Amino acid sequence: MYCSCKGEIAFGRKVFDEMTKNYSVPWSAMIGGYVRLGRSNNAVDLFRQMQIRGVCPDEITMVSVLCACTDLAIHGRGLQAASLFQEMIRDGVTPDGVVFIGLLSACSHSGCVEKGKEYFDLMRKEFGILPKTKHYGCMVDMLCRAGLVREAAELVQEMPIEPNCYLANTDKCLPCTW
Repeated sequence: MYCSCKGEIAFGRKVFDEMTKNYSVPWSAMIGGYVRLGRSNNAVDLFRQMQIRGVCPDEITMVSVLCACTDLAIHGRGLQAASLFQEMIRDGVTPDGVVFIGLLSACSHSGCVEKGKEYFDLMRKEFGILPKTKHYGCMVDMLCRAGLVREAAELVQEMPIEPNCYLANTDKCLPCTW
């Protein structure tokens, strides 16, 4: 949509509101436009309207909505990301590794450590997604923010993949903890 490439969100929304058919593509484009312009509240609100009108979200929509939730989580609204993830599953959308990065990041920024651990396990056990360095990075960030540096260092030591230089140095933080 026009708002995505030119930043003309008001014009894009005007065109969107005049559409008579309810297809997921324009909804996804509009939600994505809001996310790219940092208007996460608008993106989530539009997603809610999408559900009310009975338009089935696709994977692109859900990734945009989870990006919006990650942004909101930075501002203390991480439970909203968890709620939208549950809606995504209920709607039959299968999450991928990118979705879980957004979800784990949301948990990290909102202090939802136990929920983040649950999602990390769910990612592997329920959806068969093997964690990559970015997933482990989200987990380490979440644990360290919560003061669980020892647990973060243990996670890095037990990783079945080679940690990057940042994760490999997590154990250097142990002497700094009380």
